[in-house]
Formats: sequence, structure tokens, C-alpha cells
Amino acid sequence: MGPGQPAAVSTVQDPRRATACALSTPLESRFQRARAALGLALLCLWAFACDRTAEGRGPDSLPGAATAAAPAPSAQARAALPWLEAALGAAGSLPAEPHRKTRARLQEDVVRAAIELDLPAEALDWSQRIEGWRRGAVLAELAAHEARAERRDGAQRIVELARQEEARAEQAGLADPSAQTWQRERVRARIAEAGLALGNGALAEEYGAGLGEAEAALLAGQRARSLDAEGFQAELEQLDAEIATKSFDRARGALESLIVLQERFGALPERRALLEQRLEQAWKCVPAMVQIDSLARLAQVELSRGDRDAARVRIEAAQAALGQSVWTPENRVPREARLAELWFGVGEVERAGRELEQALARFEEQRSQVVDIYRAGVLRPLAEGWLALGERTRARALYLRTLEEGLGNPNSRPRAEDLVATAVSLAVHGYGDDAELLARLRHAIEGLGDPW
Repeated sequence: MGPGQPAAVSTVQDPRRATACALSTPLESRFQRARAALGLALLCLWAFACDRTAEGRGPDSLPGAATAAAPAPSAQARAALPWLEAALGAAGSLPAEPHRKTRARLQEDVVRAAIELDLPAEALDWSQRIEGWRRGAVLAELAAHEARAERRDGAQRIVELARQEEARAEQAGLADPSAQTWQRERVRARIAEAGLALGNGALAEEYGAGLGEAEAALLAGQRARSLDAEGFQAELEQLDAEIATKSFDRARGALESLIVLQERFGALPERRALLEQRLEQAWKCVPAMVQIDSLARLAQVELSRGDRDAARVRIEAAQAALGQSVWTPENRVPREARLAELWFGVGEVERAGRELEQALARFEEQRSQVVDIYRAGVLRPLAEGWLALGERTRARALYLRTLEEGLGNPNSRPRAEDLVATAVSLAVHGYGDDAELLARLRHAIEGLGDPW
């Protein structure tokens, strides 16, 4: 089978073909089956999980959910499911050797999208396809999500599954001298985050102890979310100490905390002023792109608070920082697209459209300078930007162009990565139904094959 060509008809069972057939199942029946799994007795789930642990294996075929009552999916989530299933098929098409790590990373991306769309049953079910440490990390992330959604029973059960995975990863690491410490630390950090979301300080302390700076930074935002009003000053003192180290990872963790604290306490003038002082110091310790990304997030915080003027100040600061350096299109265009969405959010509709058009023109001018495997990643945020502006026709044209650019590489691995990213984008950004575009995406997935 040649790259980019549909598979020939065959009676031989092909995992990729089985995935493609599954994608054609009616949406309603797929939801019914997924939700039916919720009725399974929790006792059976735990008996099964314990048996798997006793045998030294992970929960590779757990029921579709560990929650007693998963939420009814939103309209956006229902419309997103075919895109997510397509993404899962593209991720699973990669052969285990030599692409086991890439496959697991892409599968994790799909599960995280399901979490974002509040599809816990699907997220738990799909997580069992992931081999290696990423399964434990995403299970812990799902547990934290369930805790924040006030579905504590499910969160507690899922975090136990994550702990089982962490224990397995620890044993595997002890047996394999080449295993990387940061991978196990990533799982532990996620479990500690779930502990904080659950209000389980002992669990958070157990798994958060001894983490390296990069992984400890993952916990910063959740700690800030769990902070009570009385602990605000003590947290500021801790942040001062983190920023004073001038370590990138610790400053990045401090920025995460400051953004959350701005969301929680920024409406109070005195506390806002204290936070602004720390933000200025933290920005001196991180690259410009991190500063721009944090300013964009702060602008979104202001918008969620209904303060368009404050959001506009943040956007202007981000725009100014973007103009002060020379950027590759891969780094500049996605940030321009994000800022265009924010301009739209503050009511600057014409400016938002103009920024997107200028960003696309910049890509066209510099396209030849962008390595082919990165071109789809530059165009995709522009499609998302037009979608945010309500310009679905323009967004569709750019999504089609993104598909075209992503299929230009002769090797299937980068094509699969782009297909997953595009399908996930269509899902989480609420693109909705489009039978023709979905058919094109599925056809591209069916065409994946040697050379990888």
C-alpha cells in the first residue's frame, strides 16, 4: 500500500481497518454502549482491578468508566466524538515498533481532549489503550478533573488506578537502568495534583515529595486553586522565594500560581497590586514566548471576569512583546492567532480578522522556510481562530488546507501526528458536524502505512 492511498479490499484482519470500521458506527449507538458501561457494578470493577494487579498486569480492559454517574454529554461533546474517534484511530495505527512512544503520546492527546470535553467514560476507556507511564499520568489527570467536577467517588476510584500504574512504572524502572526518572515523576506529580483536587493533603504530600523542579512546577496551579484566603500572604512569600532562584522551571511554576491567584483574588485591588509585582519579576526569568503565553492567559482571566479594559491591556502587552523579537513562523503565527481570538473577545472584531489575515499572509510568504512536518501546525491555529470568530466557512477552508499540508510528508508517522492534532482541534474547538470533511480525514487515516 502506497502512502496516502486507501487500503485495498482484503479478507485479512487489519487493526487499522477494524478501527476505520468502528468509526462508521452510528453515533447514538456508540454513546449508548459507552454509557451502558456505567451501569456495571463497582464491586466487579474493583475485583477485576485487584485481580489484574495481583497478576502483575495493568487494567488493560477495564469497563468504560469507574464513575457511578457520569455526566450526560454536552451537545459539543456529542458532536466531537466522531472527531475524537478518528484521532484515536490515527494514533493507534502507528506500529508499536519503532513508534511505541509516539503512539502512546498521541493516544494521551486524545484522552486529554476527552477530559477537556467532560467525557470521563470515554477518557477512562481509551486510556487503557496506552502502554507505559503515560497511562498513569492521564488517569491521574482524569481523577483531578472528576474531583474538580464534584464527582468525588469516581475521582477516588480512578486515582487508585493511577497509583497502581505508578507502582508498575516504578517496578519497571528499577528493572530497567535506561528508564528515565522524569517519566515516573510526571505520574507522581499528576497523582499529587489529584490529591490536592480531592482535598487529600496526605496523598498530595506523599506523591509530591522529592519531585524535580520541572515536575514540581506542574503542581503549582493546583496548589494555588486549593489555597484558602488566609494562606494568600504565605503563598506570596513562597512565590518570592521561587522567583528569586531565577530558575526557569521554578519561575514557570510561579507564573502558573500567579495566573490562578489572579483569577481568584485579582478583583481585589490590594491583592491584585501584589500579584502584579510578582508577575513582573517572574517574567524576567522566562523566555519571551512564555511571557506572551501567560499574558494571553491573563487576558482570558480578565474576560471571564467581564473586564474588557483590563483584558485589552494584557493583549496589548502581549502584542508588543511579540513585535520585539524575530520569530520563526512556527512560533509567531500560532500566537498571532491566539491574540486575534482575544481581540475578538474584547469586541475588536475587525482587528481580529485583520490579524488573522496578516498571519496567514506571513505564513504564505515564509512557507518555504517552514519544514514540511511543521506546516500543518502553523495553519491549524489560524483555522481555530476563524472558528472562534464565527467564520466557519473560512475555518473549514483552512482545516482542509491543514489536512493537505499534513499529508505532504512521504512518511506516515508525521502524517499520523498531524491527523491526530487536526482531529483533536476539530473536536475541542467545537467545529461540529461535517460529513465530507470527516470522510476526508478517515480516508487519510486509512492511507497510513509503510514507510513509517
